[in-house]
Amino acid sequence: MPDSEETVKRIASLLGLILCSVLAFAVKPTRITVAISPATATLYSGATKQFTATVRGTINTAVTWSTTAGTVTSGGLYTAPVVAATTTTYVTATSVADTTKKATAAITVNRLPPTLRQIALSPSSASINVGSTQQFAATAYDQYGHTMTGVAFTFLSSNYSVAMIASASGLATGEAVGTAYISAYSGSVTSKTAPLTVSAVAPPPPITLARLSPNIGLVGMNGDYKSLTIVGTGFISGAVVNFGSDVLTPTAVTPTAVTVTVPVADFSTVRTVSVSVTNPGTSPSASLPFYITDQGFVSLTFDDGYYSAYSKGLPILDAAGIKSTFYTITTLVGDTIDGYVTQSQLQALYKNGHEIGNHTRTHPFLSTVSPTQLTSETSGAQQDLQGWGYNPTTLAYPYDDYGGSSTSAVVAAVKASGVRGARDSDYGGYNNSTTFPLLLDSMPSEYDLSTDNVATVTGWIQQAVASKMWVIILWHRVDEIDPNTGAPNPISVSSAVIQGVVNYIVQNGVHVVTDSEGLVVENLNAQQ
Repeated sequence: MPDSEETVKRIASLLGLILCSVLAFAVKPTRITVAISPATATLYSGATKQFTATVRGTINTAVTWSTTAGTVTSGGLYTAPVVAATTTTYVTATSVADTTKKATAAITVNRLPPTLRQIALSPSSASINVGSTQQFAATAYDQYGHTMTGVAFTFLSSNYSVAMIASASGLATGEAVGTAYISAYSGSVTSKTAPLTVSAVAPPPPITLARLSPNIGLVGMNGDYKSLTIVGTGFISGAVVNFGSDVLTPTAVTPTAVTVTVPVADFSTVRTVSVSVTNPGTSPSASLPFYITDQGFVSLTFDDGYYSAYSKGLPILDAAGIKSTFYTITTLVGDTIDGYVTQSQLQALYKNGHEIGNHTRTHPFLSTVSPTQLTSETSGAQQDLQGWGYNPTTLAYPYDDYGGSSTSAVVAAVKASGVRGARDSDYGGYNNSTTFPLLLDSMPSEYDLSTDNVATVTGWIQQAVASKMWVIILWHRVDEIDPNTGAPNPISVSSAVIQGVVNYIVQNGVHVVTDSEGLVVENLNAQQ
């Protein structure tokens, strides 16, 4: 019996253990898992991919879908975003039963290969005359808004009777008055149209001749006459110059000047030649006289840039249609206290046909300054004047200081400045085709030299005309009085003297040229 009781106890203990184990298993919670398929994918921009989610451990197998980029439906259909470069995005399925349980798929999104989406045409509109051309250009853009290269375009015109266009190059030509619409296409993509308005060719402007520079030439001159410039308005490309019966092709044409080379054979005899200009498709302009002479001639010049010369001397010349050369000290322009012209006055006399000459920056004795200052006084002054819109071709030596010889450092610096000629101020003398162009002589007329009288100056002119020479008359101040003595300023001349000289010139038909024109007449050029 004892054995039986022991057996029963053991059986009961074993049953208790079994029951505990069963109960423990029955209350242990189930683990929820989520799996996504596929776990990775590679798509192009805009492509779709179906994802599925499997939920275990619960009877509620519903999930919610989300993505880091692009879109995903409640059913797991993913649409890739448009990207400019390869991008990685993620799609996640989250268990509704337990939102802490989720699965994520990685998606590589590649940029779509660029395809042509738009063509831009330039210009977007244009206007030309009949016979003129207009270049059109096309630019290709892909779906990302980036320009594309290597795209071949075909250009079209809506009306080829109005405007032809080269289909490959896009060069349009006006054929008749009207409007044509230009476009370009490649494959199935076409640009917006660009209106091209074609107008009738406007008639050329009427030509007005102001003067010839120079207006004289010498009989039997040495070499070609290289620089006859007709000054005026209305000149256009293709204009020709009528020099007597010769029709000359210009070497240069601007709207306000035409330059030609006249053959030396045209200077064989004394005569007056009518010079006119003809624009394409028009009749010749009115003419101006060009004098071929065997007599000497004169130039009238003013040194330093004094206001009295501008206000009292130049008006006398202007009334007679005579042009002068006005030599200017550049640093003194605008110094009205000391009696010099202003910038606006310099511009006014230039526009009136007078020539601007280089008279250095500060008017020193050039042979006494350093090489650096010498360059500044010559080339620097030239640059000053060029910066103001002038192009001086001659220089006047201050105090007649050219260094004593034609080979001096002063003369070399003057030549390096780019001028074609240079003039002295004191020695006096005449010039001709054998004169060294950087040592032109002049005749000063002023109070301190007792040459401020009509008889003296007209005597110089008579001598030049008779001897077939070129005389340069030099003046400085006009009608200025020395406040200390009450006498005329030492370098002044009376306006009455200038008037008397001009009267003599007009009455005797003496030819007057500027200094740069005189160089041309005598065929002198220091830069050759």
